[in-house]
Amino acid sequence: MSGLLGFVRLVGATFAVAALGMAAVALAGPDAVRRLGVGAASAAAATPPPALNEGLAAADPNAPPLSAELVIIAPKVTGADVLALAERASIDRTGPALDRVTYARLRTTLDLRGAADSWWMQAAGRYQRSHAPQSGAVLVLGGAAGGHVAVVSRVLNQREILVDHADWEGGGEIVRGALVRDVSGVGDWSAVRVWSASEGALGRRVHPASGFIHADPEA
Repeated sequence: MSGLLGFVRLVGATFAVAALGMAAVALAGPDAVRRLGVGAASAAAATPPPALNEGLAAADPNAPPLSAELVIIAPKVTGADVLALAERASIDRTGPALDRVTYARLRTTLDLRGAADSWWMQAAGRYQRSHAPQSGAVLVLGGAAGGHVAVVSRVLNQREILVDHADWEGGGEIVRGALVRDVSGVGDWSAVRVWSASEGALGRRVHPASGFIHADPEA
């Protein structure tokens, strides 16, 4: 009997934690949620390590720190919710004009220089590279003069992410929360379409992509 009571208490506690997590998601809203990985929808109580908040501060000085008591792992975003987020992309022209490479360097710890389309090869042997998006990674694009680099700000699902980048519109402006969609045939992020914040729509042009560079040094 005592074993049964213990099992019931364990199940009850599990549902309580899950309910607390989902309630926090609903109260915080999508902008306050920080995705800490790609996986099934879940919410978990945890204490974020100092390095995590330091990384967030380095990536975006205006971003609020993660709670010391609760870290939410956001569920995947799909369908109409993706479009709703894409339409909230913002254009910042208040500061000095920035080129794409300078902005990516300021937003990450990557010590890479030169044309954006050279970053992928420069990162070989120095930083981890992959074909899977992760928050804080840099997406390297080709197909344009000198290529392009964009910082992943949020992973929505396996095929869609939000990025922050500079000079995509051609005037040195910063665009935050731009949708990027993987349109490759095999889901390896080798071909993408990028949101145009000025037009409020996903660009029709398909851009070749090399992949994602992560800040972790190559082992």
